[in-house]
Amino acid sequence: SGSPSTNSDESAAASMPFASRRINVGMDEAWDLGLGNYLRRHGYRSRYELMSRHLKRVVEITKALGLDPMMCADMFFRAGSLTGAYYDTEVEIPKEVKKAIPPEMSLIYWDYYHFDEAFYRRFIQQHTELVPLERLVMAPGAQTWNRFWTNYPYAEATIDPAMKVCREKGIRQLMITLWGDDGNECDPRSFLPMLQFFADHAYRGEVNPNDLKTNVRGSCGIDYDTWYPAGKIDVPAHLKKGELGGNPAKILLWEDPLFGILQPMLGDVDLGEHFREIADQLDRARRRKRPEDRTLLLPWLLCRILTIKWDLPSRIRSAYRDGRRDALKAVMERDIPFLSREIEKLRKLHRTRWHEAFQPWGWETLDSRYGGLLARLETLKSTLTDYVEGRIPAIPELERPQKKIFDVPEGKLPNLRYHQVYTATLNAVN
Repeated sequence: SGSPSTNSDESAAASMPFASRRINVGMDEAWDLGLGNYLRRHGYRSRYELMSRHLKRVVEITKALGLDPMMCADMFFRAGSLTGAYYDTEVEIPKEVKKAIPPEMSLIYWDYYHFDEAFYRRFIQQHTELVPLERLVMAPGAQTWNRFWTNYPYAEATIDPAMKVCREKGIRQLMITLWGDDGNECDPRSFLPMLQFFADHAYRGEVNPNDLKTNVRGSCGIDYDTWYPAGKIDVPAHLKKGELGGNPAKILLWEDPLFGILQPMLGDVDLGEHFREIADQLDRARRRKRPEDRTLLLPWLLCRILTIKWDLPSRIRSAYRDGRRDALKAVMERDIPFLSREIEKLRKLHRTRWHEAFQPWGWETLDSRYGGLLARLETLKSTLTDYVEGRIPAIPELERPQKKIFDVPEGKLPNLRYHQVYTATLNAVN
């Protein structure tokens, strides 16, 4: 309430630390805008009305502070879409809404998920119906979020067509986005090759593979070919370009080792050789002991763990079903001790990496995840021991049939969050 003031510490706090007068005010992904407490308190108002009112207030503040604002465009599209989707090419945005967008406001078209130039052309056109071309900002993504390492093939396959169309259409304002959704496990250095990929597109108009490698060496001090295998952790060889969005390395690490709720969706896909091959490639880099390859220790250790853990629940269930107590004993005596030891190493290494790059807040989330996984492995070993040695007649968790609870096509790997995979007691998303 009240009029904006440049003397307001609250208003200025977001911009004071920076030399730039440009500011991203966000305003994206306001799910169910006006349908929560606002609806109960004030009655129904259209999302366009609420957004326009709030936008006007935000622009008053940025004007008073001498800032040049930009905001994400998705809520204009979501509010006009029958399905609430951003990338709805059939959306109709009312003329009065277009007129309500202040001329000082730039719109950010963020798109991390499309592979074909035709879509970017169509959607850039729809954005330029809201603001002039010079007030449009294009933002592809480096694919850092909800995974342990930047997904290089996915980033390249989405950045490349977006940048080509931006050059074709004359868009001169671009940014590359780096997010840390769901725990921010991703090593912050892992995106460096994709920043150079983006820069080559932006400043040279194309990406020449040989020049890219030279530029990454010059700007980041790393070897592109040595780092690239780590960027394929989430990209098994069987996946096609349009199926690159999964995060198997993350979800198969955190998956509960006894319930194994992800196993039914893996089908006939064998990820063991995939993780083993990457671990071997990264191990060769590790053994060279070059300072710039120290960062690769984390993905190497992760892949080393996943060669054993990725199908551990299925192997346990199969041995239990077939009455092969010797196989269960091997899991108790070999696999679980290996995993417990290596996961503890991963936790400590990840902790070191985190504190080199970030403030401490947030690490407690990952500490809890590692601790929970280690505790479940200890419980699994105790349970299997009791069963193999005859102290319990059955393992209830393995008596019930498994079901495929996530609807994904055979062989395609989903992108899931931690709370969707670590327990059989599923929580709602959003």
